[in-house]
Amino acid sequence: TVKWSDVVNKFLALQNSGKCKIVEISRDMTAHDFVSRIMRKENYIVAMANKNVFNAELNKSLEWAMRLCIFDRMFSYQCLVRKDFVNDPGALKSRFVLLGIAQFLLM
Repeated sequence: TVKWSDVVNKFLALQNSGKCKIVEISRDMTAHDFVSRIMRKENYIVAMANKNVFNAELNKSLEWAMRLCIFDRMFSYQCLVRKDFVNDPGALKSRFVLLGIAQFLLM
């Protein structure tokens, strides 16, 4: 196995050397930046659960649906919230309707 700290250190060395820019950032990336980008989607899920956004328990099916419909479309490559995601709620509604139909057909 590989230690997590070794993974982070190798990534940061590559990123900050400029030899292999994985994320465009105007300054040297820190370990905190690295982990924040990895955990961003999960942190949104946890925050939504803490704010009681869900009427039901978050089961795997609901979590999968949220990831597919919301979080996979919400963030840009730079891990920022996309403007088109915020400005077009109809697209989110359409994704949920299509996913609901697909889940119904797979039952």
